[in-house]
Amino acid sequence: MRIEHLKYFCEVARTKSINEAARNLFMTQPALTSALNALEKELGFQLLIRSHSGVALTANGERLRSDCEQIFSITSQWPLLAEKEKHAHETIHIVANPAAYHAIITPLVLELDSYYKGLNVFTYEVKNQAIPSYLEDNDDSIGIISVLPKDETAFRQKVKDNQWKIDLLLEDTCQILMSTKNPLAQQEYLTLSDLSYLNLAMYPEKDDPIAAPLFKQYFHYGTLFHLSNLENILQVVVENKAVATMPGRMLSQNSYVRDGKIKPMEIADYQQSLNYYLLYRKKNLKSECYKNVIRLTKQVFLQELQIN
Repeated sequence: MRIEHLKYFCEVARTKSINEAARNLFMTQPALTSALNALEKELGFQLLIRSHSGVALTANGERLRSDCEQIFSITSQWPLLAEKEKHAHETIHIVANPAAYHAIITPLVLELDSYYKGLNVFTYEVKNQAIPSYLEDNDDSIGIISVLPKDETAFRQKVKDNQWKIDLLLEDTCQILMSTKNPLAQQEYLTLSDLSYLNLAMYPEKDDPIAAPLFKQYFHYGTLFHLSNLENILQVVVENKAVATMPGRMLSQNSYVRDGKIKPMEIADYQQSLNYYLLYRKKNLKSECYKNVIRLTKQVFLQELQIN
C-alpha cells in the first residue's frame, strides 16, 4: 500500500470534493480517481460515496481517516528523530545566577533529557556578574542573568560588542524575604524605616548585585551576614535570624515561600526593578540543537514561574 494513496484519500475526505482535492494535490481528476479506486480495491471495502454534490465517507472511510491521522502524526516525527540522533552527543552549557538556577534548572535538565537523549548538558550556578565572562569563554553556552536598570545601558552595549542576543524572560522587582515568624510579616508591605534594626543576610559584597549596592545602607543598626550561597541565605531567613533582598517573582515558587515559611514583601517607599534575560550567542543559531535548547529554556522558565 502506497502512503501517497492514503494522503490522497485524506485530502478528499477533508475537501469532500474530488475535483478540489485534485487541484490541491496538483494532479488531474482522473489520476486521483484511479488512485482512490486502487486503494479501495486493495483494502477490500468502499471508502467514498460519490454524488453530484460531492463525496461523503462510508463508516469504513471514517475509520480509515481516523487511522490515517494517527499514522501521519507518527510519521511526521520521524525526521525529528533523525535530527535528535544527529545532535545526541553535542554539548550545551547552561549558566544561571543563583535565583534562576534554583528556580528552573532541575525541570530544564529533565526536559532536555526527554527531548534530546544523549545530549551532554552541563549546568553551573554562577554569580550574576560572572555570567558574561562565562559566555565569552565557552562557545556552546547560554546564560540566565538579571540586570538592574542602572546597568542596562552597559549590559546592552556588551551584548552588542560581543554579537550576542538577549530575550527578556521576566520583569521582576526586588523584595524583602522575611520569615513568617517575624511580626512585620503580618503587614501588607514594609517601609525603609522598618529595615533599620533588621539583620541582613547577603552574599559577599563583591558578589552581591542587589543587597550591597541598593539596600545595605538602610539596615543601619542590624548585623550583616555574608553567606556564600542562596540556600544558606534562605535558611537564615527561615530561622528569623535575618532578612534578605531578592527578586520576588523569581523566588515565588521556592519551596520555603510555597510552604509559608518565607514571605516576599514589597517596600512601599523604595521600588527597585530588575529584568531577567536569556543571553546567548547569535552565531550558534545555525545549530538546530542550540535553537531548541533556547526554546525549551524559555518554555520551562515560563512554566515553572507560572508566567502568563
